[in-house]
Amino acid sequence: MRGRPIHLGSVSVLVCLLTAALAPAADVDILWPDQPLPVIDGAVDPVWSLATKQLITITINGSAPTDPADCSGSWQALYDSQYLYVLIDINDSKLYNDTALADSWQDDSVELYIDGNNSKGASTDENDFQYRFGWNVDSPSADMYEFFHRPGSLVGVEYMMGVTFDGYRVEIKIPWSAILGRPGAPIGQLIGVDCFINDDDAGGATRESQVAWHATTGGGWNTPSLWGTAWLTPGLKAGNPKPFDGCEDVKTQLIEWVAGRTAKFHDVYFGANPTPGTDEFKGRQPSTTYYHSAGFTPGTTYYWRIDEIEADGVTIHTGDVWSFTIAPLTAWKPSPADAAKEVPLDTKLTWRAGQGAILQHVYLGKNFNDVDQGSQNTEQYIMVETTYAPKALVPETAYFWRVDQFDGRTWQKGPIWSFSTVAPGTGKIIRQWWMGIGGTTLSDLINSSRYPDSPDGWEYLSVFEGPVDWANDYGSRLRGWLFVPISGDYTFWVSGDDETQLYLSTDEDPGSKQMIASVPGWTSSREWTKYPEQKSKPQSLTEGKRYYIEALMKEGTDGDNVAVAWQGPASTTRQIISASYVGATPFIPLRACAPTPADGAADVTQTPTLGWMAGGKTAKHDVYFGTNKNEVANATTASTGIYRGQQNLDVTSYTPSELPLQWGETYYWRIDEANAVHPDSLWKGSLWSFTTANYISVDDFEAYTDDVGSRIFQTWRDGWGFTEPAPGYPGNGTGSAVGYSQAPFAEQTIVHGGSQSMPLAYDNSGTAGKTRYSETQREWASPQDWTINNLKALTLWFYGDPNNAVEQLYVAVEDNAGHVKVIYHPDQTAVQKDAWQEWNIELTQFSAAGVNLKAVKKMYIGLGNRTSPKASGKGSLYFDDIRLYIRRCVPSLAKPIADLSGNCVVDYADIEIMASAWLSTGAALAADLNADNDVDLKDYAILADAWLEEILWP
Repeated sequence: MRGRPIHLGSVSVLVCLLTAALAPAADVDILWPDQPLPVIDGAVDPVWSLATKQLITITINGSAPTDPADCSGSWQALYDSQYLYVLIDINDSKLYNDTALADSWQDDSVELYIDGNNSKGASTDENDFQYRFGWNVDSPSADMYEFFHRPGSLVGVEYMMGVTFDGYRVEIKIPWSAILGRPGAPIGQLIGVDCFINDDDAGGATRESQVAWHATTGGGWNTPSLWGTAWLTPGLKAGNPKPFDGCEDVKTQLIEWVAGRTAKFHDVYFGANPTPGTDEFKGRQPSTTYYHSAGFTPGTTYYWRIDEIEADGVTIHTGDVWSFTIAPLTAWKPSPADAAKEVPLDTKLTWRAGQGAILQHVYLGKNFNDVDQGSQNTEQYIMVETTYAPKALVPETAYFWRVDQFDGRTWQKGPIWSFSTVAPGTGKIIRQWWMGIGGTTLSDLINSSRYPDSPDGWEYLSVFEGPVDWANDYGSRLRGWLFVPISGDYTFWVSGDDETQLYLSTDEDPGSKQMIASVPGWTSSREWTKYPEQKSKPQSLTEGKRYYIEALMKEGTDGDNVAVAWQGPASTTRQIISASYVGATPFIPLRACAPTPADGAADVTQTPTLGWMAGGKTAKHDVYFGTNKNEVANATTASTGIYRGQQNLDVTSYTPSELPLQWGETYYWRIDEANAVHPDSLWKGSLWSFTTANYISVDDFEAYTDDVGSRIFQTWRDGWGFTEPAPGYPGNGTGSAVGYSQAPFAEQTIVHGGSQSMPLAYDNSGTAGKTRYSETQREWASPQDWTINNLKALTLWFYGDPNNAVEQLYVAVEDNAGHVKVIYHPDQTAVQKDAWQEWNIELTQFSAAGVNLKAVKKMYIGLGNRTSPKASGKGSLYFDDIRLYIRRCVPSLAKPIADLSGNCVVDYADIEIMASAWLSTGAALAADLNADNDVDLKDYAILADAWLEEILWP
């Protein structure tokens, strides 16, 4: 079996007082088996033998299958208090999946229909669901679809798909909360159900047949009245509690349940004890399935259990423990939660009303006693609603609040709650989400009554990116204030699934925001160039200013993601925006902020200039810099070597005196803000860090523009040449063409790193000489030293095309004396692979041929045979990230045999992998070091013998 389950978050909407009804006749009974339920793995567990098979054979669309082996099947179902379990077996000898997800009914697929309240309507309503599972055992999660997009319909759903001898199988587990909007099974009640099979025998967007279990026409897909009826038979234990388990705000004094199917007596346990026992026993009842309490205490949580007794009086089926909470007389369940920290400044206060409340009186202030006494020093408001927007919260401040409630006779004084607001400055991006909202467009989110004031949750992010494959049927908003450390033009990109929009204000006011980029459909995670709308026009931003920035995303089903990147003076390549430049408030902090490079940045040049934004009351900057984290964090002005002196207010940059910095080294730095005349000075700065690159960039193709003089083909010269700037270049005579004939001249979709790569077209079909090979060359004004820091390798990335003519790819290097060495790629067919490929070349291959690597003058990239040209074909490739590396980890070229993790050293990461595979059997196990098809002590001995062995390349 192949495939994987989907595990999503949970959403509970508690509706406490629904009742169960005795079932009339049904088309099928669904059993609560009173034994372990199936594991969702695509295998048929023994418990499935208790569920009757329902045949799926009624042709409702297309031509009737000529053979049951071509398109038929069966379904079975079981259930418990939390889930409905369904097993569907499909007979099909030809299987296709080549249509978009929304139209996957044209492919081989299964459709499961559920009518949660068996309303049998002529059209679907909010209780009706269509779950579709497309044939795709390699990646089943990409082909699950809930057509009607009911709120929360996919939350918590798990399924597995697998191959069978006759076709394929789908095993499914659906929470009752996804179907009913509340936890708990409707024991003893009816639900509507049907199952369709779609059959595609020839591929393409045409379904040949559709068969059903119960519906008799193709209109059954949206007509619940045509679906069958299933009765959920009671189990041996009591079920379907009323109030429902976990219910809040309960006011009734009556509890009810559905009896177990063999029960003659019911032992009732009830009280405030989470584990009801002898003290909570309320007696044995002969037939009634309800219990009336004498009275409940407001604000108390009660726990209860019903043990079902059979006729012999001895056989007992111990029940589950259920609970519910009685609403208190006062306000309760505050948001922000009591004692919450780092609360955003525009947070709205919400709470649950106590019993009988008709008016709310809010008190808010910075002093506990003022709020306790209802002083005039507090912010106050009397209202009907249970949501209050404070007038103006201040950053980094503690607040106290309470809500008194009037029930028509008296005011009930509420408890005092507290929270503290977030500090000003950078480091936090606010993410909020709204669950249970169907659809894929942002209008579905914006038109919700809960948006924007009542999110289901929020958090702070360290980068401008939400989680991937997190949930379904929700919307999210990522926002904050962008602190700009360097003036200039910035370009922004947004990616997301589904519809996504990016807004930027002209100042710190959210009201002045304007949309600058969008995703009109959907993209994969960090897919920046699927739509032209994803990229903004250059935005002119000013150092020291703050700009409100916001991304909105609406997710339907599958593959949710959202991310925002930028490129400009603070980030010379396209990067996800770091929270180092974004804050949760627009206020300038007292401490330095918005560091450049961003905190934690990697692959930083060895010659950086550090920059920051000044604190709000500073007059001078104390600079600290070094390689020891603790020493920099604790340094003072007396710390020789780490303290780098004091700079004036207008100097917000520092260039380390020891440039160039060490390669692959992590550096730490700190800026303390000082003001000799301010009583609160000094403001110690945060500890920031960055790591330098372990390479030199020959060319990353990011600096080229569409302007004359900086176009990509004016540096990487080709066979076409150029006319401006004068005197131009006539071309090198080969069949090469760098860049495109129209702007943008560089490639901006197929890129390996950053936002651009170099397109290179080749045409080797000429009559003789240079016209039979294609080559581009770059020449440096001053010879380059490729030996510094003991450089070992030249690396470049390239991307081919299956339509390319097979041709030899090569790289050549020439020194200032004219010595040239050509290195050919070992695989001629590499030019036909449409994926990024890394080509590593040892520099000794050039130096051994007489090339002086201390004085490299030219570099060539070409296709064909440079020395013996032969007529060939055409094609095009992309090149990116040409670098010079020292010895480093390249697992595909050199690593210890016991290195399982691919970090080129035998260490604890490899032990974890071996432990995970311990005693596994079979061929090709990564941890099977001695290749005996077992992971055992012999493999561990090999790993132990190679402990801490490290092999780098070259």
